[in-house]
This record gives sequence, structure tokens and C-alpha cells, in this order.
Amino acid sequence: MRGGNCQFLGYPYGNGWPVTFDQGTLTWLPYVKHCGVSALPQGDKRFWTLDGINNAGFSGGPVTYLTGPQQQVFAVILAI
Repeated sequence: MRGGNCQFLGYPYGNGWPVTFDQGTLTWLPYVKHCGVSALPQGDKRFWTLDGINNAGFSGGPVTYLTGPQQQVFAVILAI
């Protein structure tokens, strides 16, 4: 998976994309940022190194890979 593409989702600066569904329900969708896996966890550490631009508001959001029905969450964004 090193060198693979991934995405992280979040609500930077408290913003998102407003979407109204057929029933009239308003839902806020997250922004999606693309990133790449630069390094895998080593030893007993469970930290992945991702190469991507992050903004305030993405911390705690999921990191996903693949698309469509195969999309999987493999990490959570942490700002240090």
C-alpha cells in the first residue's frame, strides 16, 4: 500500500458541501482531499505517514482508500 493513493475527509474551518436530497432533507457533506501513503507503520507504532495538504477541521476525520463499494477506512487524521 506504500505509494498508494488515499483520501481524507473533513469539515475544514467548519465548512462542508450542503446537499438537499429528494425528501427535502439538507445534509452537509465533507470536503475530500487526496493524499498518498509515504510510509507504513513500523514496529509497535501505529502511525502512517501520508503526503497531502491538511487544513484545520480535518482532525478526527477518516482516511480512506479505493472507491465505490470497495472503499475502506484505514486511519484517522491526527494533527500534531
